[in-house]
Amino acid sequence: MQYIFAFGVFAVVFFIVMFVFNIIMGKRSQLTRRLKEIDKTALHYEISDMSVTYDKNDNDVVLEPVISKETKSSQWTDKYFNYLSDRLSKASLLYRPKEFVMLSFGSALVIILLAFVLFGSRYHGLYKGFGFGIMILITGALGFIIPNIYLSFRIQIIKSRLSRQVGDMILLLSNYLRAGHSFIRSIELVSWELQSPLADELKIFTKDMNLGASFTDALDDLEKRTKDEDLGLVITAIQINHQIGGNLSEILDNISFTIRERLRLKGEIKTLTAQGRMTAIVISLLPVGVAVIVSITNPEFMSLLFTERIGQGLLAFAVLLELIGIMFIRKIIEIEV
Repeated sequence: MQYIFAFGVFAVVFFIVMFVFNIIMGKRSQLTRRLKEIDKTALHYEISDMSVTYDKNDNDVVLEPVISKETKSSQWTDKYFNYLSDRLSKASLLYRPKEFVMLSFGSALVIILLAFVLFGSRYHGLYKGFGFGIMILITGALGFIIPNIYLSFRIQIIKSRLSRQVGDMILLLSNYLRAGHSFIRSIELVSWELQSPLADELKIFTKDMNLGASFTDALDDLEKRTKDEDLGLVITAIQINHQIGGNLSEILDNISFTIRERLRLKGEIKTLTAQGRMTAIVISLLPVGVAVIVSITNPEFMSLLFTERIGQGLLAFAVLLELIGIMFIRKIIEIEV
């Protein structure tokens, strides 16, 4: 057990040092590593790694890239890494999916060690039998989920910030259109006036247009990246106006009024459901708080939940009911506008 504990301490210190080093280096070092990865990936498309085929009609040589077997991976892993890469991009975090997974495993290891350091001396049953596996699974899963919770929280903050900027974007865009600027130039000027995250998305849109993307495709990509209802309404109106014509500035003024009314209604609903949301938080944290207090005041009484089979089953059943209750409460207090 001492060797396991020493290895765990070494792993925790290693992950902490790596995490601090990554923070110190900053975004510049992460961008450098990404450029190196892109350069390595481009090597697979060299002429030496290409298969040569001939077109019988015009006798032209056609080079087709051949991806090496090392780049192949399982379909499930590709889907998960693509999903994680999309979430990291939405959260404006310059981590690769593999780096984030390693960070999640490091967090899981830290939580496991903390649980054994804090409660191992009180509950001797944690170090043997079925209770050892249960505690490893529960604390490891909790530690692995913590970075994902932070990621979801950061994505939600960015989405809410972007949603609040849509009204200002419409007002500025309408004014620039009335001043006689073209639509692309107006979007570029608006991106200079606004702040992140909406300004960054508009700059990406203008770059796509400057690099030769079609107007419809660039707008579709903007909508897919943001996935905001209000901005989606604006994009739909712009696409319709692009096809049939009309006074776009007047259309944007009407949409701006609709969005302002929707935001006002959302604020009223949030105020009316504040008591319900606070009740949900209290009810969700109450069992956890009671369990922590009883563990501190009477550890022998709580040890039965970890050392006895019946207690372990009841603990797992209580966690399941807690999760189901949280899901039901969220469905009740969430009102779509």
